[in-house]
Formats: sequence, C-alpha cells, structure tokens
Amino acid sequence: PTTAQTAAPTIAPTAAPTGAPTAAPTAPASLTLTSAAFVENATIPQEYTCSGADVSPPLHWSGAPSGTGAFVLLVDDPDAPSGRFDHWVLYDLQASTTEAPAGLPATETLAGGGTQGKNGAGQIGYLGPCPPAGSEHHYQFRFFALDAPLNLAPGKSKAEVEGAMQGHILAQTMLVGLFKR
Repeated sequence: PTTAQTAAPTIAPTAAPTGAPTAAPTAPASLTLTSAAFVENATIPQEYTCSGADVSPPLHWSGAPSGTGAFVLLVDDPDAPSGRFDHWVLYDLQASTTEAPAGLPATETLAGGGTQGKNGAGQIGYLGPCPPAGSEHHYQFRFFALDAPLNLAPGKSKAEVEGAMQGHILAQTMLVGLFKR
C-alpha cells in the first residue's frame, strides 16, 4: 500500500490586487496580529501546546506601514518559573506576506521566506506552551514590521534578533494567548 505525503505548510506572498485605487488612506495603517485559533487573552487550543500536537498556530497580520521590508515574530512566556521562556523566534518574513499557516515545519528556513531561530530549549522552530501544572500562563506573540530584512543566519537567539532589530522597527503589535495545565 502507498501512503500519501502531506506537504509542509509554507508561507506564501499575498498578491496585490490589480486595479486597486491608489489614493492614500485617510488614516495611517495600524499593524495587527490575529489568529483563527484563539482571540486576544483567550485560551490557546490544546492542539498548539505540548498537551496536543504542539504545532504552530495559524497567524494573520495586516496594517504594515509603508516601507516595511520584513517582519519578525517573537513568542515568549513571561510567567515561566525560571524567567521569560522563548517559544518561537521567526525572522525575515517577507514584507509581501500576510499570514503563516498552522503547523510550520521546524526547519531553519521556511518555503516562501522566513528564517527560524532557536527557542528556549535550544531547538529550531516553534515550541508550544507547556507550563507546569497550576497557574495560567500568558504567551506573548510579539510581531514587528522592520524597514529591511535582518539577513541573519538561521538559529539565532531572541536576544540576537532583538539586537539586530534596533533602529529598524517601523511598527509593532502583540497578541496574547493563555494556557494552563
């Protein structure tokens, strides 16, 4: 018997609409980050945690300012017992993208653009929420629009990415999800 292989999700650029009006907006765009899996300050579904499949959640962003050259996503848990724990370091997402599908592979680079750094466990890619039993933790999905790609090698830490971002941040936003075991 043969088994069908499912292709890993990829980040695909969003095509600009043709024939769209070119008039300037009346108000500046505001960078936003949302997920179809959970809303702000709500529970992250088990599928995206160590209690489930531990896959990255789907994310969508909009409102990038003019001049955006790349995006960065940093996910951490400020409630971790030993201090802030890094769950995902994703940088150099192409400026033409507006979403990341669920289940991105734990590879150094992503098809369609994007480079992954090391999480707090020293691994490449997403590491879902996995707090100790007891209190609810807050998972901060911090998203940044930069004026240019960072052009860093894969496997950088959050601190290295934050250092490289200095002086390049055009806008930032945050989505917070909750999880308790």
